[in-house]
Amino acid sequence: MLTLTYHRANEVDCFFEKHYNPPKNFLVRLLCLKPLIIYAGLLLITMCISYAVKAQDVCSDFLSSYCTWNLTAPITGLVVNHTSTTSQISYGISYPTCKDVLYEKDMQKCDEGYHYGDDCVSGQASLQFYVYYPESLNGNSLSSCKLPVIINFHGGSYFECSISTHAGAQDICLRLAQRGFVVINAEYRRGVLLDNQKDVNGFQKISVQQVLAIYRANQDVRGCIRSVIKMQRLSNNGFFGTLFNIDTTKIFIAGQSAGAVMAMGAAYYERQGQIDSALSSGNSNLSTRLGRLDAPFYVGDTTINYKPLVKGVLSMWGGLPVHKSFYSNTANYFSTNTVNPPLIGFTGKKDSTFPPDKNYFYFSTRTTSSGVNYKTSSFCLVSIGSYSNPDDDPDPTDPTDNADVVLVGIDTFHAALKRLNRYSEVYVDCQMGHGLDDDCPTCTFQSEFGTGAPDQTSVINYIASRAAIYFTAIMNTSPLSLITRTRFIECENKRKYCDVPGYTDTGCTNSVGEEDGVSCPAP
Repeated sequence: MLTLTYHRANEVDCFFEKHYNPPKNFLVRLLCLKPLIIYAGLLLITMCISYAVKAQDVCSDFLSSYCTWNLTAPITGLVVNHTSTTSQISYGISYPTCKDVLYEKDMQKCDEGYHYGDDCVSGQASLQFYVYYPESLNGNSLSSCKLPVIINFHGGSYFECSISTHAGAQDICLRLAQRGFVVINAEYRRGVLLDNQKDVNGFQKISVQQVLAIYRANQDVRGCIRSVIKMQRLSNNGFFGTLFNIDTTKIFIAGQSAGAVMAMGAAYYERQGQIDSALSSGNSNLSTRLGRLDAPFYVGDTTINYKPLVKGVLSMWGGLPVHKSFYSNTANYFSTNTVNPPLIGFTGKKDSTFPPDKNYFYFSTRTTSSGVNYKTSSFCLVSIGSYSNPDDDPDPTDPTDNADVVLVGIDTFHAALKRLNRYSEVYVDCQMGHGLDDDCPTCTFQSEFGTGAPDQTSVINYIASRAAIYFTAIMNTSPLSLITRTRFIECENKRKYCDVPGYTDTGCTNSVGEEDGVSCPAP
Protein backbone atom coordinates (compact mmCIF):
# COMPACT_ATOMS: atom_id res chain seq x y z
CA MET A 1 0.00 0.00 0.00
CA LEU A 2 1.35 3.40 -0.98
CA THR A 3 0.56 6.25 1.49
CA LEU A 4 1.13 9.94 0.75
CA THR A 5 1.17 12.67 3.40
CA TYR A 6 0.47 16.23 2.20
CA HIS A 7 1.83 19.15 4.19
CA ARG A 8 0.28 21.88 2.10
CA ALA A 9 -3.44 21.71 2.67
CA ASN A 10 -4.19 24.43 0.19
CA GLU A 11 -2.74 22.32 -2.63
CA VAL A 12 -4.86 19.37 -1.63
CA ASP A 13 -7.86 21.64 -1.37
CA CYS A 14 -7.27 22.60 -4.99
CA PHE A 15 -8.52 19.15 -5.90
CA PHE A 16 -10.94 18.22 -3.21
CA GLU A 17 -12.73 21.43 -2.22
CA LYS A 18 -16.37 20.94 -3.02
CA HIS A 19 -16.93 24.28 -4.74
CA TYR A 20 -13.47 24.75 -6.14
CA ASN A 21 -12.99 27.02 -9.17
CA PRO A 22 -9.76 26.21 -11.04
CA PRO A 23 -7.25 29.06 -10.98
CA LYS A 24 -6.62 30.72 -14.31
CA ASN A 25 -2.87 31.14 -13.80
CA PHE A 26 -0.99 28.26 -15.49
CA LEU A 27 1.69 28.09 -12.80
CA VAL A 28 -0.95 27.81 -10.11
CA ARG A 29 -2.64 25.05 -12.08
CA LEU A 30 0.66 23.18 -12.36
CA LEU A 31 1.23 23.46 -8.62
CA CYS A 32 -2.20 22.01 -8.06
CA LEU A 33 -1.24 18.98 -10.18
CA LYS A 34 1.95 18.37 -8.24
CA PRO A 35 0.53 15.91 -5.67
CA LEU A 36 -1.09 13.75 -8.33
CA ILE A 37 2.06 13.76 -10.44
CA ILE A 38 4.09 12.62 -7.45
CA TYR A 39 1.53 9.96 -6.58
CA ALA A 40 1.39 8.62 -10.14
CA GLY A 41 5.17 8.56 -10.40
CA LEU A 42 5.62 6.71 -7.15
CA LEU A 43 2.89 4.26 -8.10
CA LEU A 44 4.60 3.57 -11.43
CA ILE A 45 7.97 3.07 -9.72
CA THR A 46 6.37 0.70 -7.23
CA MET A 47 4.76 -1.32 -10.03
CA CYS A 48 8.05 -1.55 -11.93
CA ILE A 49 9.92 -2.67 -8.83
CA SER A 50 7.21 -5.20 -8.07
CA TYR A 51 7.37 -6.57 -11.62
CA ALA A 52 11.18 -6.77 -11.53
CA VAL A 53 11.13 -8.56 -8.18
CA LYS A 54 8.53 -11.00 -9.44
CA ALA A 55 10.56 -11.65 -12.62
CA GLN A 56 13.67 -12.12 -10.53
CA ASP A 57 11.84 -14.58 -8.28
CA VAL A 58 10.54 -16.51 -11.30
CA CYS A 59 14.05 -16.76 -12.74
CA SER A 60 15.60 -17.71 -9.41
CA ASP A 61 13.00 -20.42 -8.85
CA PHE A 62 13.42 -21.76 -12.38
CA LEU A 63 17.21 -21.86 -12.31
CA SER A 64 17.28 -23.53 -8.89
CA SER A 65 14.87 -26.26 -9.99
CA TYR A 66 16.95 -28.06 -12.62
CA CYS A 67 18.06 -30.70 -10.14
CA THR A 68 14.55 -31.24 -8.78
CA TRP A 69 12.86 -31.84 -12.12
CA ASN A 70 12.55 -35.34 -13.51
CA LEU A 71 14.13 -34.56 -16.88
CA THR A 72 13.31 -37.94 -18.39
CA ALA A 73 10.18 -36.05 -19.51
CA PRO A 74 9.52 -32.44 -20.54
CA ILE A 75 9.11 -29.96 -17.68
CA THR A 76 5.44 -29.74 -16.72
CA GLY A 77 3.92 -26.32 -17.42
CA LEU A 78 6.82 -25.18 -19.61
CA VAL A 79 5.83 -23.50 -22.88
CA VAL A 80 8.45 -23.54 -25.65
CA ASN A 81 8.44 -21.19 -28.62
CA HIS A 82 10.85 -20.69 -31.53
CA THR A 83 12.04 -17.98 -33.87
CA SER A 84 11.31 -18.19 -37.56
CA THR A 85 12.79 -21.12 -39.45
CA THR A 86 12.43 -19.28 -42.76
CA SER A 87 13.73 -15.83 -41.74
CA GLN A 88 16.61 -16.88 -39.56
CA ILE A 89 19.08 -14.94 -37.42
CA SER A 90 22.35 -14.23 -39.25
CA TYR A 91 25.65 -14.76 -37.49
CA GLY A 92 27.80 -13.95 -40.52
CA ILE A 93 29.04 -10.60 -41.72
CA SER A 94 29.95 -9.36 -45.18
CA TYR A 95 33.58 -10.34 -45.59
CA PRO A 96 35.34 -10.62 -48.96
CA THR A 97 37.09 -13.93 -48.26
CA CYS A 98 34.12 -15.70 -46.69
CA LYS A 99 33.15 -17.94 -49.58
CA ASP A 100 30.74 -20.81 -50.14
CA VAL A 101 30.60 -23.40 -52.89
CA LEU A 102 27.91 -24.94 -55.05
CA TYR A 103 29.06 -28.03 -56.92
CA GLU A 104 27.08 -29.10 -59.95
CA LYS A 105 27.80 -32.73 -59.06
CA ASP A 106 26.92 -32.42 -55.36
CA MET A 107 24.90 -35.57 -54.63
CA GLN A 108 22.27 -33.60 -52.66
CA LYS A 109 21.70 -30.26 -54.35
CA CYS A 110 18.77 -28.16 -53.14
CA ASP A 111 17.96 -27.49 -56.81
CA GLU A 112 18.26 -30.82 -58.56
CA GLY A 113 17.73 -29.03 -61.85
CA TYR A 114 20.90 -26.98 -61.45
CA HIS A 115 23.32 -27.85 -64.27
CA TYR A 116 25.31 -24.68 -64.80
CA GLY A 117 28.73 -25.68 -63.50
CA ASP A 118 30.32 -25.05 -60.12
CA ASP A 119 29.65 -21.72 -58.45
CA CYS A 120 31.47 -19.72 -55.78
CA VAL A 121 29.31 -17.29 -53.78
CA SER A 122 29.43 -15.27 -50.60
CA GLY A 123 29.22 -17.48 -47.53
CA GLN A 124 27.23 -14.99 -45.46
CA ALA A 125 23.82 -16.29 -46.55
CA SER A 126 24.59 -19.75 -45.14
CA LEU A 127 25.57 -18.45 -41.69
CA GLN A 128 22.29 -18.34 -39.82
CA PHE A 129 20.31 -20.07 -37.10
CA TYR A 130 16.93 -20.25 -35.42
CA VAL A 131 16.18 -20.70 -31.74
CA TYR A 132 13.92 -22.83 -29.55
CA TYR A 133 13.45 -21.15 -26.21
CA PRO A 134 11.45 -21.68 -22.98
CA GLU A 135 8.87 -18.91 -23.11
CA SER A 136 6.95 -19.32 -19.87
CA LEU A 137 6.44 -21.65 -16.93
CA ASN A 138 2.92 -21.93 -15.54
CA GLY A 139 2.06 -18.63 -17.19
CA ASN A 140 5.09 -16.73 -15.87
CA SER A 141 7.38 -15.25 -18.52
CA LEU A 142 10.95 -16.52 -18.67
CA SER A 143 12.19 -13.91 -21.16
CA SER A 144 14.40 -12.15 -18.60
CA CYS A 145 15.93 -15.38 -17.24
CA LYS A 146 19.49 -16.14 -18.29
CA LEU A 147 19.21 -19.80 -19.23
CA PRO A 148 21.88 -22.31 -20.27
CA VAL A 149 22.22 -22.64 -24.05
CA ILE A 150 22.83 -25.61 -26.35
CA ILE A 151 24.12 -24.83 -29.85
CA ASN A 152 23.30 -27.68 -32.23
CA PHE A 153 24.74 -28.53 -35.67
CA HIS A 154 22.88 -30.91 -37.98
CA GLY A 155 24.39 -33.75 -39.97
CA GLY A 156 24.31 -34.56 -43.66
CA SER A 157 27.87 -35.25 -44.88
CA TYR A 158 28.26 -31.54 -45.80
CA PHE A 159 25.99 -31.95 -48.82
CA GLU A 160 24.47 -28.67 -49.97
CA CYS A 161 20.89 -29.58 -49.11
CA SER A 162 21.58 -31.12 -45.70
CA ILE A 163 19.79 -28.41 -43.73
CA SER A 164 18.97 -27.42 -40.17
CA THR A 165 15.22 -27.80 -40.75
CA HIS A 166 15.66 -31.56 -41.09
CA ALA A 167 13.01 -33.24 -38.92
CA GLY A 168 15.54 -35.13 -36.77
CA ALA A 169 17.53 -31.98 -35.97
CA GLN A 170 14.36 -30.07 -35.13
CA ASP A 171 13.11 -32.88 -32.89
CA ILE A 172 16.21 -33.11 -30.70
CA CYS A 173 16.33 -29.30 -30.39
CA LEU A 174 12.68 -29.07 -29.34
CA ARG A 175 13.04 -31.83 -26.76
CA LEU A 176 16.12 -30.24 -25.23
CA ALA A 177 14.29 -26.90 -25.02
CA GLN A 178 11.39 -28.65 -23.28
CA ARG A 179 13.88 -29.48 -20.53
CA GLY A 180 14.80 -25.87 -19.81
CA PHE A 181 17.53 -24.96 -22.31
CA VAL A 182 17.66 -22.29 -24.97
CA VAL A 183 18.57 -24.33 -28.06
CA ILE A 184 20.11 -22.82 -31.18
CA ASN A 185 19.87 -24.89 -34.37
CA ALA A 186 22.63 -23.57 -36.59
CA GLU A 187 23.33 -23.67 -40.28
CA TYR A 188 26.79 -23.58 -41.82
CA ARG A 189 28.50 -23.53 -45.21
CA ARG A 190 28.03 -26.75 -47.15
CA GLY A 191 28.89 -28.26 -50.50
CA VAL A 192 30.98 -31.36 -51.19
CA LEU A 193 32.06 -33.90 -53.79
CA LEU A 194 32.65 -37.47 -52.67
CA ASP A 195 35.18 -39.85 -54.15
CA ASN A 196 33.40 -43.17 -53.98
CA GLN A 197 36.59 -45.10 -54.65
CA LYS A 198 37.68 -47.39 -51.84
CA ASP A 199 41.27 -48.01 -50.92
CA VAL A 200 42.87 -51.41 -51.57
CA ASN A 201 42.14 -52.37 -47.96
CA GLY A 202 38.49 -51.33 -48.23
CA PHE A 203 38.69 -48.04 -46.34
CA GLN A 204 37.21 -44.81 -47.63
CA LYS A 205 39.03 -42.23 -49.70
CA ILE A 206 38.68 -38.58 -48.65
CA SER A 207 38.43 -36.10 -51.52
CA VAL A 208 40.03 -32.68 -51.36
CA GLN A 209 36.50 -31.24 -51.53
CA GLN A 210 35.65 -33.12 -48.32
CA VAL A 211 38.73 -31.77 -46.56
CA LEU A 212 37.83 -28.20 -47.56
CA ALA A 213 34.18 -28.69 -46.50
CA ILE A 214 35.16 -30.03 -43.08
CA TYR A 215 37.56 -27.13 -42.52
CA ARG A 216 34.99 -24.49 -43.55
CA ALA A 217 32.41 -26.05 -41.25
CA ASN A 218 34.88 -26.02 -38.36
CA GLN A 219 35.45 -22.32 -38.97
CA ASP A 220 31.69 -21.75 -38.90
CA VAL A 221 30.95 -23.63 -35.69
CA ARG A 222 33.56 -21.60 -33.83
CA GLY A 223 32.29 -18.37 -35.37
CA CYS A 224 28.73 -19.28 -34.42
CA ILE A 225 29.62 -19.86 -30.77
CA ARG A 226 31.47 -16.54 -30.60
CA SER A 227 28.55 -14.79 -32.29
CA VAL A 228 26.01 -16.17 -29.83
CA ILE A 229 28.15 -14.79 -26.99
CA LYS A 230 28.45 -11.40 -28.72
CA MET A 231 24.72 -11.18 -29.46
CA GLN A 232 23.84 -11.81 -25.84
CA ARG A 233 26.35 -9.21 -24.67
CA LEU A 234 24.90 -6.60 -27.03
CA SER A 235 21.24 -7.62 -26.68
CA ASN A 236 20.30 -5.29 -29.52
CA ASN A 237 19.01 -7.56 -32.29
CA GLY A 238 15.42 -8.07 -31.10
CA PHE A 239 15.99 -11.66 -29.99
CA PHE A 240 18.73 -11.96 -27.38
CA GLY A 241 17.73 -9.95 -24.32
CA THR A 242 14.16 -9.60 -25.62
CA LEU A 243 12.54 -12.95 -26.41
CA PHE A 244 15.11 -14.86 -24.38
CA ASN A 245 18.38 -14.48 -22.52
CA ILE A 246 21.26 -16.91 -22.24
CA ASP A 247 23.91 -17.47 -19.62
CA THR A 248 27.17 -17.22 -21.59
CA THR A 249 29.01 -19.08 -18.84
CA LYS A 250 26.87 -22.18 -19.47
CA ILE A 251 27.31 -23.06 -23.13
CA PHE A 252 26.86 -26.61 -24.45
CA ILE A 253 27.40 -27.74 -28.03
CA ALA A 254 25.78 -30.65 -29.84
CA GLY A 255 25.68 -32.28 -33.24
CA GLN A 256 24.60 -35.26 -35.29
CA SER A 257 26.98 -37.10 -37.65
CA ALA A 258 28.93 -34.41 -39.53
CA GLY A 259 27.54 -31.88 -37.05
CA ALA A 260 28.92 -33.99 -34.21
CA VAL A 261 32.36 -33.86 -35.83
CA MET A 262 32.02 -30.08 -35.87
CA ALA A 263 30.85 -29.87 -32.25
CA MET A 264 33.71 -32.07 -31.06
CA GLY A 265 36.17 -30.07 -33.15
CA ALA A 266 35.00 -26.81 -31.57
CA ALA A 267 35.44 -28.29 -28.11
CA TYR A 268 38.67 -30.28 -28.49
CA TYR A 269 40.67 -28.68 -31.34
CA GLU A 270 42.24 -26.00 -29.21
CA ARG A 271 45.01 -25.01 -31.60
CA GLN A 272 45.35 -24.46 -35.33
CA GLY A 273 47.99 -27.17 -35.53
CA GLN A 274 45.59 -29.86 -34.31
CA ILE A 275 43.17 -29.55 -37.21
CA ASP A 276 46.04 -28.99 -39.68
CA SER A 277 47.68 -32.23 -38.57
CA ALA A 278 44.38 -34.14 -38.62
CA LEU A 279 43.13 -33.05 -42.05
CA SER A 280 46.32 -32.35 -43.97
CA SER A 281 49.10 -34.28 -42.23
CA GLY A 282 50.37 -30.99 -40.81
CA ASN A 283 50.29 -29.09 -44.11
CA SER A 284 49.85 -25.44 -43.07
CA ASN A 285 48.82 -24.65 -46.64
CA LEU A 286 45.25 -25.56 -45.60
CA SER A 287 44.91 -22.46 -43.43
CA THR A 288 46.68 -20.40 -46.09
CA ARG A 289 44.06 -21.38 -48.67
CA LEU A 290 40.95 -21.07 -46.44
CA GLY A 291 42.04 -18.72 -43.67
CA ARG A 292 42.69 -19.35 -40.00
CA LEU A 293 40.44 -21.72 -38.08
CA ASP A 294 39.30 -18.77 -35.97
CA ALA A 295 38.32 -16.68 -38.96
CA PRO A 296 36.91 -13.08 -38.91
CA PHE A 297 33.76 -13.89 -40.93
CA TYR A 298 31.29 -13.61 -38.07
CA VAL A 299 29.41 -11.29 -35.72
CA GLY A 300 31.52 -12.73 -32.91
CA ASP A 301 35.04 -11.45 -33.44
CA THR A 302 38.16 -13.51 -32.91
CA THR A 303 39.01 -11.84 -29.60
CA ILE A 304 36.22 -13.79 -27.88
CA ASN A 305 37.65 -16.88 -26.18
CA TYR A 306 34.71 -19.25 -25.93
CA LYS A 307 36.67 -22.35 -24.88
CA PRO A 308 36.38 -21.98 -21.07
CA LEU A 309 32.66 -21.19 -21.48
CA VAL A 310 31.81 -24.52 -23.15
CA LYS A 311 30.73 -26.82 -20.33
CA GLY A 312 29.80 -29.97 -22.24
CA VAL A 313 29.33 -31.70 -25.61
CA LEU A 314 26.60 -33.97 -27.01
CA SER A 315 27.87 -36.15 -29.86
CA MET A 316 25.33 -38.26 -31.75
CA TRP A 317 27.03 -40.85 -34.00
CA GLY A 318 30.07 -38.67 -34.56
CA GLY A 319 33.81 -38.76 -34.00
CA LEU A 320 36.90 -36.63 -34.42
CA PRO A 321 39.85 -36.89 -36.84
CA VAL A 322 43.33 -36.88 -35.30
CA HIS A 323 46.80 -37.11 -36.78
CA LYS A 324 47.65 -40.62 -37.90
CA SER A 325 50.51 -40.92 -35.41
CA PHE A 326 48.04 -40.85 -32.51
CA TYR A 327 45.96 -43.88 -33.44
CA SER A 328 47.43 -45.87 -30.57
CA ASN A 329 47.34 -43.09 -27.96
CA THR A 330 44.46 -40.70 -28.57
CA ALA A 331 44.67 -39.11 -25.12
CA ASN A 332 48.06 -37.58 -25.91
CA TYR A 333 46.53 -35.62 -28.80
CA PHE A 334 44.46 -33.63 -26.30
CA SER A 335 46.66 -33.82 -23.21
CA THR A 336 48.02 -30.28 -23.58
CA ASN A 337 44.58 -28.68 -24.04
CA THR A 338 43.74 -26.16 -21.35
CA VAL A 339 40.10 -27.36 -21.46
CA ASN A 340 38.61 -30.77 -22.29
CA PRO A 341 34.89 -30.41 -21.48
CA PRO A 342 32.76 -33.42 -20.50
CA LEU A 343 31.23 -35.44 -23.34
CA ILE A 344 28.02 -37.44 -23.64
CA GLY A 345 27.95 -39.59 -26.76
CA PHE A 346 25.69 -42.04 -28.60
CA THR A 347 27.05 -44.47 -31.17
CA GLY A 348 26.23 -47.70 -33.02
CA LYS A 349 28.43 -50.78 -33.06
CA LYS A 350 27.59 -51.39 -36.74
CA ASP A 351 28.38 -47.83 -37.82
CA SER A 352 30.87 -48.11 -40.68
CA THR A 353 31.24 -44.32 -41.06
CA PHE A 354 32.05 -43.35 -37.47
CA PRO A 355 32.50 -46.64 -35.57
CA PRO A 356 32.59 -46.54 -31.76
CA ASP A 357 36.34 -47.25 -31.72
CA LYS A 358 38.24 -45.95 -34.78
CA ASN A 359 38.07 -45.64 -38.52
CA TYR A 360 40.83 -45.11 -41.04
CA PHE A 361 40.77 -42.88 -44.12
CA TYR A 362 43.09 -42.19 -47.01
CA PHE A 363 43.42 -39.00 -49.01
CA SER A 364 42.13 -39.23 -52.57
CA THR A 365 44.85 -39.17 -55.20
CA ARG A 366 42.69 -39.37 -58.33
CA THR A 367 43.20 -36.27 -60.48
CA THR A 368 40.68 -37.12 -63.19
CA SER A 369 37.47 -39.06 -62.74
CA SER A 370 34.33 -38.07 -64.66
CA GLY A 371 35.77 -34.60 -65.01
CA VAL A 372 36.50 -34.16 -61.28
CA ASN A 373 39.91 -33.75 -59.66
CA TYR A 374 39.59 -35.32 -56.20
CA LYS A 375 43.19 -34.60 -55.20
CA THR A 376 43.67 -30.89 -55.96
CA SER A 377 41.38 -27.88 -55.99
CA SER A 378 41.85 -24.20 -56.71
CA PHE A 379 38.12 -23.45 -56.65
CA CYS A 380 36.62 -20.92 -54.22
CA LEU A 381 39.70 -20.53 -52.00
CA VAL A 382 40.52 -17.35 -50.11
CA SER A 383 43.93 -16.94 -51.70
CA ILE A 384 45.36 -17.47 -55.15
CA GLY A 385 46.71 -20.96 -55.73
CA SER A 386 45.47 -24.46 -55.05
CA TYR A 387 45.24 -26.96 -52.25
CA SER A 388 46.19 -30.61 -52.69
CA ASN A 389 45.73 -33.63 -50.54
CA PRO A 390 49.21 -34.50 -49.28
CA ASP A 391 51.05 -37.30 -51.07
CA ASP A 392 51.69 -40.37 -49.02
CA ASP A 393 53.44 -43.69 -49.27
CA PRO A 394 51.53 -46.45 -51.03
CA ASP A 395 48.58 -47.41 -48.88
CA PRO A 396 49.33 -50.50 -46.82
CA THR A 397 47.04 -53.46 -46.29
CA ASP A 398 47.11 -52.81 -42.55
CA PRO A 399 45.55 -49.36 -42.02
CA THR A 400 47.11 -48.95 -38.59
CA ASP A 401 50.51 -48.90 -40.28
CA ASN A 402 50.08 -45.69 -42.23
CA ALA A 403 46.52 -44.38 -42.48
CA ASP A 404 46.33 -40.78 -43.64
CA VAL A 405 43.60 -39.88 -41.14
CA VAL A 406 42.46 -41.66 -38.00
CA LEU A 407 38.86 -41.00 -36.97
CA VAL A 408 38.46 -41.49 -33.22
CA GLY A 409 35.03 -42.87 -32.39
CA ILE A 410 32.93 -41.95 -29.36
CA ASP A 411 33.77 -45.02 -27.28
CA THR A 412 37.52 -44.56 -27.80
CA PHE A 413 37.15 -40.84 -27.08
CA HIS A 414 35.37 -41.74 -23.83
CA ALA A 415 38.37 -43.87 -22.82
CA ALA A 416 40.78 -41.07 -23.77
CA LEU A 417 38.95 -38.55 -21.59
CA LYS A 418 39.04 -41.01 -18.69
CA ARG A 419 42.80 -41.34 -19.13
CA LEU A 420 43.03 -37.56 -18.89
CA ASN A 421 40.94 -37.64 -15.69
CA ARG A 422 38.12 -35.89 -17.49
CA TYR A 423 34.51 -36.93 -17.66
CA SER A 424 32.21 -38.50 -20.22
CA GLU A 425 29.21 -40.76 -20.56
CA VAL A 426 28.87 -43.07 -23.56
CA TYR A 427 25.99 -45.14 -24.95
CA VAL A 428 26.55 -47.92 -27.48
CA ASP A 429 23.75 -49.68 -29.34
CA CYS A 430 24.89 -53.07 -30.60
CA GLN A 431 22.50 -53.15 -33.59
CA MET A 432 22.71 -49.57 -34.82
CA GLY A 433 24.55 -48.44 -37.92
CA HIS A 434 25.13 -44.78 -38.76
CA GLY A 435 22.19 -43.03 -37.14
CA LEU A 436 18.86 -44.30 -35.93
CA ASP A 437 16.92 -46.87 -37.90
CA ASP A 438 13.98 -45.73 -39.96
CA ASP A 439 10.63 -46.39 -38.33
CA CYS A 440 9.23 -49.76 -39.36
CA PRO A 441 5.66 -50.59 -38.32
CA THR A 442 6.05 -54.22 -39.42
CA CYS A 443 9.42 -54.95 -37.80
CA THR A 444 11.23 -54.57 -34.48
CA PHE A 445 12.97 -51.23 -34.01
CA GLN A 446 16.64 -52.06 -33.35
CA SER A 447 18.54 -48.84 -32.53
CA GLU A 448 17.02 -48.25 -29.10
CA PHE A 449 20.09 -48.36 -26.77
CA GLY A 450 18.60 -51.08 -24.58
CA THR A 451 15.47 -49.09 -23.76
CA GLY A 452 12.99 -51.16 -25.75
CA ALA A 453 11.80 -47.93 -27.44
CA PRO A 454 9.63 -48.69 -30.48
CA ASP A 455 10.52 -45.78 -32.79
CA GLN A 456 12.81 -42.84 -33.58
CA THR A 457 10.75 -40.32 -31.63
CA SER A 458 11.04 -42.35 -28.43
CA VAL A 459 14.80 -42.77 -28.82
CA ILE A 460 15.36 -39.07 -29.54
CA ASN A 461 13.35 -38.33 -26.42
CA TYR A 462 15.64 -40.69 -24.48
CA ILE A 463 18.77 -39.03 -25.89
CA ALA A 464 17.42 -35.58 -25.03
CA SER A 465 16.64 -36.67 -21.49
CA ARG A 466 20.08 -38.22 -20.95
CA ALA A 467 21.82 -35.13 -22.35
CA ALA A 468 19.70 -32.74 -20.28
CA ILE A 469 20.30 -34.69 -17.08
CA TYR A 470 24.04 -34.90 -17.75
CA PHE A 471 24.31 -31.21 -18.61
CA THR A 472 22.41 -30.21 -15.47
CA ALA A 473 24.74 -32.45 -13.47
CA ILE A 474 27.64 -30.50 -14.97
CA MET A 475 25.96 -27.26 -13.85
CA ASN A 476 25.33 -28.71 -10.39
CA THR A 477 27.85 -28.18 -7.61
CA SER A 478 28.34 -31.91 -7.05
CA PRO A 479 31.42 -33.33 -8.81
CA LEU A 480 30.90 -35.57 -11.85
CA SER A 481 33.46 -37.96 -10.39
CA LEU A 482 30.67 -39.26 -8.14
CA ILE A 483 28.82 -40.70 -11.15
CA THR A 484 30.05 -44.26 -10.99
CA ARG A 485 28.55 -45.83 -14.12
CA THR A 486 29.49 -43.97 -17.31
CA ARG A 487 29.43 -46.63 -20.06
CA PHE A 488 26.15 -48.13 -21.23
CA ILE A 489 26.43 -50.97 -23.74
CA GLU A 490 22.91 -51.86 -24.92
CA CYS A 491 21.48 -51.02 -21.49
CA GLU A 492 19.31 -48.18 -20.24
CA ASN A 493 20.39 -45.43 -17.89
CA LYS A 494 17.43 -44.74 -15.58
CA ARG A 495 18.86 -41.90 -13.50
CA LYS A 496 16.15 -39.23 -13.31
CA TYR A 497 17.77 -36.23 -11.68
CA CYS A 498 20.96 -34.27 -12.00
CA ASP A 499 22.00 -34.80 -8.38
CA VAL A 500 25.18 -36.84 -8.27
CA PRO A 501 25.31 -39.83 -7.98
CA GLY A 502 21.51 -39.75 -7.77
CA TYR A 503 19.35 -42.63 -8.92
CA THR A 504 21.69 -45.42 -9.98
CA ASP A 505 19.32 -48.18 -11.14
CA THR A 506 20.00 -49.22 -14.73
CA GLY A 507 19.20 -51.98 -17.14
CA CYS A 508 22.86 -53.04 -17.17
CA THR A 509 23.63 -56.56 -15.99
CA ASN A 510 27.36 -55.98 -15.56
CA SER A 511 28.85 -54.36 -12.48
CA VAL A 512 30.32 -50.85 -12.55
CA GLY A 513 33.79 -52.32 -12.13
CA GLU A 514 33.32 -54.41 -15.25
CA GLU A 515 31.94 -51.69 -17.53
CA ASP A 516 35.16 -50.86 -19.36
CA GLY A 517 35.52 -54.50 -20.42
CA VAL A 518 31.98 -54.94 -21.74
CA SER A 519 31.50 -55.22 -25.49
CA CYS A 520 28.72 -56.07 -27.87
CA PRO A 521 28.28 -59.79 -28.54
CA ALA A 522 29.88 -61.12 -31.70
CA PRO A 523 27.47 -61.25 -34.67
